[in-house]
Amino acid sequence: ENVAVAKNAMDNFEKVLEADPKNATAVASIASLFYLESQGTAKIEDKLDRLQKARVWYQKLTEVDPRNKEAFYSLGVIAWAKWYPDWNSARSKAGMKPDAPGPLKDKKAKEELKAKHGAMLDDGISSLQKALVLDKEYDDAMAYMNLLYRERADLAESDAAYKKDVDTADEWIQKALDTRKIKAERQPKNTGIVNESSSK
Repeated sequence: ENVAVAKNAMDNFEKVLEADPKNATAVASIASLFYLESQGTAKIEDKLDRLQKARVWYQKLTEVDPRNKEAFYSLGVIAWAKWYPDWNSARSKAGMKPDAPGPLKDKKAKEELKAKHGAMLDDGISSLQKALVLDKEYDDAMAYMNLLYRERADLAESDAAYKKDVDTADEWIQKALDTRKIKAERQPKNTGIVNESSSK
């Protein structure tokens, strides 16, 4: 039933684009539908296919709406989502625990990851940087900058290069935490419900 609803929505948005190819709402909606489909797909091949389609549509969205921070943020998230399974698998095959320091010791695995994902990781970081130019307090984008730098560090050719990416990741996660704290402090304090009968 959900698939049928999604397909119907997709058809309607495509009809809107036939009449108005630069309709940002329709482009954003199609991108979002493909991304949501990827989250509900069990087979990794189908998941990656939906993610790639979402990536193409979010790239279109950055063209028709260059100030859409969510479009750039989503490109960063998708870069991470496509990279993570292969990165996690390479670490597992190398016998590295999740918190074990890198870089990857298996040179062949490292080169394969770099060839497959290197450019996309760089694009993901670039997209998140653009989102942060549009919104300097975009803490979710900061959190993904942390992930991309921290995990990309495993592709480093030296311990020094590895440390540089990890240090950058640490800076981004600290910025995210600081920004969330600032935002929380801005929220109006809840003074509780005033009982009108007792205040009279």
